[in-house]
Amino acid sequence: MEVKLKVYRNSWEQTRAGCYDFRLDAIPFQTARASREIASDFRYKEAFLRDRGLQVGYRSVSDDPRMKHFLHVGRLQSDNEYRKDFAKNRSQFHSRTDQPSLLQAKRSQQLASDVHYRQPLPQPTCDPEQLGLRHAQKAHQLQSDVSRLHPLP
Repeated sequence: MEVKLKVYRNSWEQTRAGCYDFRLDAIPFQTARASREIASDFRYKEAFLRDRGLQVGYRSVSDDPRMKHFLHVGRLQSDNEYRKDFAKNRSQFHSRTDQPSLLQAKRSQQLASDVHYRQPLPQPTCDPEQLGLRHAQKAHQLQSDVSRLHPLP
């Protein structure tokens, strides 16, 4: 291991002495840096030109999905739109029909009302001149207030 390390150091010293310049401001380093910047600039411009070519084909803002998205986001973030929607919806009241309190109120109203209890008799299917039918109609008329509201035929 020591022999390899000595050989390595010796070859390093020879390489350094062999007119290689490892300073950061050396000409080969500067040219490499400049060529890297040129290549990076070329790649940036290439991507820019490629994306610009895609944008040329749209006729209006509504055709371009990216611009449509940006406009939509701008509208959502706009304070004026928020205030206008708030003022428009402020006076509107929306209640759902399946709310427990509303269902309970409907049930209470049905119990308080006796409309379903007071129903007229169905039309007779037998001869209207029969005595039993006339007697039943008269009894129903006496027991119910329906005769005031809906007189029987």
